[in-house]
Amino acid sequence: MSNVFFLHQEIRRPTPGKPAPVLFIERRHVMRTNAKPVIQKQERTITQCGEVIGKNLQRILDRQGVSQSELARMLGTQATVICEICNGKRNVSINRLDKIRALLGVDCYEFPMPTIKPE
Repeated sequence: MSNVFFLHQEIRRPTPGKPAPVLFIERRHVMRTNAKPVIQKQERTITQCGEVIGKNLQRILDRQGVSQSELARMLGTQATVICEICNGKRNVSINRLDKIRALLGVDCYEFPMPTIKPE
């Protein structure tokens, strides 16, 4: 263990008739370990279902002649969010998918269905 000292200054302006700001010294014990730091931010992993939904969303947008930026404006979000969803770089929540479905006037089963590849 090692000792770490912190200097704390009481925050107040000196006023006439009152003492000047006071410094406080605090002593804390810090343990040194070889543990790795905890990663604060979790990395997003895209599922296969998320990729299929993104491809189907792009196909529906192309079929209806709606651009990604127009859809983003209708949803009240940024165009980069819709672009990342369509490219399979971002997962989409069920609530947002329902809003997209209502705005585009499509059935809910069209998004998660994988496209059938002709043999």
